[in-house]
Amino acid sequence: MIYIVIVRYGDWSEGCNLPSFIDDYDVEILNIRTDKNTTINRFSEFSGYQYGLEQVLSSSDSNFLNIVFINDTFFSSHLKILAHSLLNDILKRLSKNKNQMVSGYSQALHQAPVDNMSFDLYFSTWIFALSFERSSMSDFSFYSYKGVEIDLLKERLSKGYLSQNLRWLQPESFFRGWHKAIPYKTIAVRDLNRKMNSIIIEHMLLYQLKTIYRFKSLDFSMNGSLKYKVYFMFDRIFVNIMKIKFRLNFYITRLLS
Repeated sequence: MIYIVIVRYGDWSEGCNLPSFIDDYDVEILNIRTDKNTTINRFSEFSGYQYGLEQVLSSSDSNFLNIVFINDTFFSSHLKILAHSLLNDILKRLSKNKNQMVSGYSQALHQAPVDNMSFDLYFSTWIFALSFERSSMSDFSFYSYKGVEIDLLKERLSKGYLSQNLRWLQPESFFRGWHKAIPYKTIAVRDLNRKMNSIIIEHMLLYQLKTIYRFKSLDFSMNGSLKYKVYFMFDRIFVNIMKIKFRLNFYITRLLS
């Protein structure tokens, strides 16, 4: 059995269908809407992931678990061919896997969160999977590191790292930053903190799983596949086009209002 935890903020009625090849696998799907439950929205999709993880742990009798985690950007913000191919390849591997492993694809991290941490890659968390023995993850939480919650961990993070994330969320150039950010537009403090927390959690997750929980990693961006090199290249182009459209629409709307 492979569990698929899908976390969305908003209506499920349109654009959220999984590909038909799902029927080829033994899966159970958990749909979670974080906008309907404020207790699972504090850390955005990671609160939903944590809730889904706890639901699987409480409902399953298996000692070894395979869980795929997906958020709503799987359906809306990435090339369909990339999203579907990653999901299919992850499911193929998990259907035969019995190793403690995190599966996904990595991206470069230009500065580690803490100066004495030596890592330069993180896994994107719009789609990834955890495979583990139940007993090995009894104290795991997406939004804490060594028992310290992300909000408190911020005090230990380097100024350079925090500044890098702030520039991503509040860019000072039309072509830079998060694709839903508007250059020179200040984000409300509450929203900024939530977004910042999500970035930190995403950046820390792979490091935490490998160093504390002894996970191996299956990285689809590093396996030498020409297919994924091409998909990732066009996905970056796709996201940049969305960024330009989003920002142009904002400025045109403001100009006409």
